[in-house]
Amino acid sequence: MTSGRPTKRQQDYVKFMSKFFNENDQLPTIKVLAENFRCNLNCAWGHIRALEQKRIVERNAIGEWKRGPLFYWALGDLE
Repeated sequence: MTSGRPTKRQQDYVKFMSKFFNENDQLPTIKVLAENFRCNLNCAWGHIRALEQKRIVERNAIGEWKRGPLFYWALGDLE
C-alpha cells in the first residue's frame, strides 16, 4: 500500500470528487473525471488507483467508488 499525502493533481481530484458528491450524492465515474480533467480514461483511472492505495477512496461491496477512511483527512489538508 502506498501511503503519504496525495500529489497536487490527486488533490485536484479529491476536491472535484467532494464537490461532485455534494451536488449529486455520489462520486463521479471515471468517465466524468476524465472529461473534467481533459485526460483519457487510463490517466483518470491511474489517479483513482493511487488514491485507493492511499486509502482516500475505496470500493463498496458492488465495486463502486466511495469515500475512504482518509478522504476527509485529505480534503482537510487542501483547505
